[in-house]
Amino acid sequence: MASRLCHHQCFYIGKMTRQFRIPGREVWFPIISVACLQMGAFLWLITIGVTMVPAGRAALLAYTSPIWMIPLAVVWLNENLIAPSLQV
Repeated sequence: MASRLCHHQCFYIGKMTRQFRIPGREVWFPIISVACLQMGAFLWLITIGVTMVPAGRAALLAYTSPIWMIPLAVVWLNENLIAPSLQV
């Protein structure tokens, strides 16, 4: 329910600010495949994690994963962190 409400709000804000555009056909496959893989892998790994560790710890690790990705990207992928890329 909350996801649906957020989706509708983002849609209407995009329409009101005239920033809403439907992507072209050439990018539909990457968008759908990445979305399915990301959600599928996330749910699959959470399910496995909950069977191995307590649910609270698994949820904490899962939902703080974006925090861990920044240091890993710097160390393993040699990403450069510059001020404009850190702004949201």
